[in-house]
Amino acid sequence: MHLRQPNPALLHTLSLTANRIIIIHDALMASVVQDATYIPNSETYVLHCTSAFTSFFNLWGAPGKPFQIEAEVPNDLPSLEGCFTFEAMNVFAYQAEFIKLRAGDFLNTSRSMERTYIDLLQQINENKKQWAIGPLHPATICKNKIPIRQEQCLNWLDKQAPKSVVYISFGTTSTTDEQINELAIGLEESKTKFTWVLRDADKGDFLAEKCRRVEFPHGFEARMEGVGIVIRAWVTQLEILGHPSTELFKVGLMVNEGAHREEINRSSVIKEAARGLMASEEGDKMREKACELVEALQQSVAKRWSFLHGVGIFYCSRCQIDLEF
Repeated sequence: MHLRQPNPALLHTLSLTANRIIIIHDALMASVVQDATYIPNSETYVLHCTSAFTSFFNLWGAPGKPFQIEAEVPNDLPSLEGCFTFEAMNVFAYQAEFIKLRAGDFLNTSRSMERTYIDLLQQINENKKQWAIGPLHPATICKNKIPIRQEQCLNWLDKQAPKSVVYISFGTTSTTDEQINELAIGLEESKTKFTWVLRDADKGDFLAEKCRRVEFPHGFEARMEGVGIVIRAWVTQLEILGHPSTELFKVGLMVNEGAHREEINRSSVIKEAARGLMASEEGDKMREKACELVEALQQSVAKRWSFLHGVGIFYCSRCQIDLEF
């Protein structure tokens, strides 16, 4: 909260020589830039870290769904209840009052991916500009400083056929030893090629002092040689996800739905899911759709890069026009 103090003087100084000042800030920093409202040639924009889909349903659901939507609403969307502490909710509520002062939002997405939800966000924020400027990912990957373990993984992927490898990662979440054991058995029985990132530092209990080392079924890694590779260290996901042998752009199947979401996924279920994804007509259709989405996203990135070089197009849903620079 003390960060607000030096900003008014800085903004005033900049406003004397600049035609316009654009301030892009995190949603939790809205109070820091609140004084920009009093500078005539300045505007503030929130850069959102969530998808347009997530942002819309969080806003639409909070006031009790103020209007009906024609878009298909997924069943059993999880609630935010219990996701944040009381202290965190107080911070969000405090910043919400200052977020109202913004001129609009920058969304890390593109209309080729989330046109429906960008338009719905505009309905909720009818007097705010909604800019779709994504995807904001590196266009190139630096190969100079790849860890040895990750380099081994990429070398292994180089030997695989295109679109033949499933990538498995729990990200920043943890899972139980029992679930890992079932997943290992299911993958082995499915005979699907895979890359599995499972850090030794992952803990089932975040309060535990010691990290655990996950143990697979006896002989699993030896039997999987040539079929799959397990990485027990931190890796940069972009290199793996960007490899031509990996699955494209979050193609996936829901393994456990609805009321069974919290249950352990047994090996038989994982086996069928892996086979369904990699060796079925449904899986073929998903890969075809993913290819279409990737092409659309690449076009979005190309437009953004051309903007940076002096000729570009951004889309503003409030104005309903393409702006060319």
